[in-house]
Amino acid sequence: MNPKVKKIALYGGLVAVSWLIVGVGVARQNSREVNDFKAVVHNDENNHFLSWEDVHKIAEDIQGNPIRETPFGEIKIAEIEQGLLENPYVRKAEVFKELSRDVIVELELRRPLARVIYEDGSGFYLDQDFQKIDLSHKYSANVVLVRGVEWEPLLPRDTILSQEVKEMQKFLKHIGEDDFLRSQISEVVRDDLGELTLYSEVGDLVIKFGKPVRITEKFDNMKLFLDKVLNQVGWDKYREISVKYRGQVIAR
Repeated sequence: MNPKVKKIALYGGLVAVSWLIVGVGVARQNSREVNDFKAVVHNDENNHFLSWEDVHKIAEDIQGNPIRETPFGEIKIAEIEQGLLENPYVRKAEVFKELSRDVIVELELRRPLARVIYEDGSGFYLDQDFQKIDLSHKYSANVVLVRGVEWEPLLPRDTILSQEVKEMQKFLKHIGEDDFLRSQISEVVRDDLGELTLYSEVGDLVIKFGKPVRITEKFDNMKLFLDKVLNQVGWDKYREISVKYRGQVIAR
């Protein structure tokens, strides 16, 4: 027999044995129970809509069995991931397995910008993507309240139907992206003319903003007045300011 042929046959046998060993190892690994079930939430600061217990329950309801009592190879990775993505508080979800037989869940929660509230107490949150989020009986986010807009249904969550709510998108995102404004403005009320009145978190200051146009200019004027005037004479000096008009702040 040609030595080269014999050598190739020998190598082929070694490869086959190696794959057999690997296969037996994988089968043994998959038949053993999950070692640990872990969740990593990337933006849970001041965002407590979804707890670890909630994630655990969603996963186990889909699996139909306690995760740690389930054989590693039987974990329904895709189904658990999809179930988490269907939760209204979850923006992104990834579920994967590690060689240590750990099952890992990585989540990004939706970040609320504002809460739209109606006279009967119903409403919803608007998040950073301007999608609607259900109110929660467990947690109330510390965000600006929006009143006076026409009724908007919760569903579909990814589509805003009300023109009045749509018109406030840039305005609310501007507040959400500014640490000072987020801490300063507690409530926004829209009147029948589409003009906005802002109520401050500190003191009893009322801010007449007008329609949600020239947003950056108006907020810059407001900040300048608060910094250069109210911080000097005191926040109780004026009860109302208006930034409605171009290039000026009117104080009463």
